[in-house]
Amino acid sequence: MQQILLAIGVLAGLGGGITVLLLIANRFLCNYGPCTIQINDEESFTIDGGVSLLDALYEKWKEGAFRYLMPDFRKRVHAGETFVIAGDRFAIGSSREMSPAGLKAVAEEVGLRMVIVCADNMGDIFRRNSLNLGLQVVQAPDAVADAQDGDEFTYDPVSRKLSNETRGKTYDPLPLTKKEDDIRRSGGIFVVGRREFVESARREPQIEWPDEATAANMTTTEQIVWAHRVHKDTAVEPGDQFV
Repeated sequence: MQQILLAIGVLAGLGGGITVLLLIANRFLCNYGPCTIQINDEESFTIDGGVSLLDALYEKWKEGAFRYLMPDFRKRVHAGETFVIAGDRFAIGSSREMSPAGLKAVAEEVGLRMVIVCADNMGDIFRRNSLNLGLQVVQAPDAVADAQDGDEFTYDPVSRKLSNETRGKTYDPLPLTKKEDDIRRSGGIFVVGRREFVESARREPQIEWPDEATAANMTTTEQIVWAHRVHKDTAVEPGDQFV
């Protein structure tokens, strides 16, 4: 068990160190002359002097949203078309945070909220990243089947009710788990982190291992999560998700 704790400590230290270095680099290491980044054999872009790399890439995520499928996507969103109606298997294979981050940012830069309406079997990693980043994603196959380009939709972020005002129909999206809904309501894990960081920094870390009776029904991984949970009254069950 000591070896496990040592490994966890090393990994946590490396992760924390890398995060701090990235933040320092983004804040202080600016490019004071033009820097050209080659994306592939056909495309490259230049970062102007004094602009941080991460900020420049963040802008590129927004510019790249549906750039080939819908070249005027950003313009349409800024005009108020903030509902993306997708079909089956939307975002399958999309495993990077910049996909939902870019979509969300396109609407937020003009004070609007993006809502992704999907049918069946959407990409699970994209779905999880969207919830973590605060992008509203709903699975409502009937709504997708009924929708036509130009229809007016409304969405209640509290109840998750989705309505097609043009066709006079209301839909109940597929339900989220309790933890997923908690994250969604909070605005995403970054909002939760900023809210709880000060309190967590003041709290003395405590590692309390489960007693023999409790541990008997747990895997080693579940015991480790149980021992390190911040809220000690939180139960740990298979399939649970923790922020």
